[in-house]
Amino acid sequence: PPFSIYLPCVLNNYCAQAVPSPFSVQIAGLSQFVAPAGMSLAAADSIRQQQLDAYNAAFSPMMTKLQESGAGWARIYIDWASIQSSDPLQYNWANYDNWLSQVAATGVQIIATVSNPPNWAIDTTLNPCSNAILTDKLPAFNQFLSTLATRYSQFPYNIHVWEILNEPDTLDGYRC
Repeated sequence: PPFSIYLPCVLNNYCAQAVPSPFSVQIAGLSQFVAPAGMSLAAADSIRQQQLDAYNAAFSPMMTKLQESGAGWARIYIDWASIQSSDPLQYNWANYDNWLSQVAATGVQIIATVSNPPNWAIDTTLNPCSNAILTDKLPAFNQFLSTLATRYSQFPYNIHVWEILNEPDTLDGYRC
């Protein structure tokens, strides 16, 4: 039978008395850069860079729309694998410094969701999509979380709300 789907329409002045507004927006894509399986590493890196370039080109206009939306909060994935991809002692903050400073400049509060451990921290032979961190890599994860929170809790980012993995009790493979 026919059915209807109703989505909320929120005007940017709907909850003007609440600061920040209780409405939130999730900014997707920050942890979803993927290349098709079976590609060479160089080809996969090339595709990932193309996706990243397209995302960066769209980010500033997206921030304008975020600010116009009236949302008080933005939920953003922080991809551990992107920041410490191959070396547990090396951090690459450049993309997140850029993105998170742009979100913070809108005045919207950030809910940071840490996800996707790097391959060196998980056993991909058991399940290539598992987020289960190897026991001997937990100190590295703790160090990453501490460094991350210290860096982004300060100006200009001012992140004070954190999540560890979205739906950590979901089925393996849900978020590879």
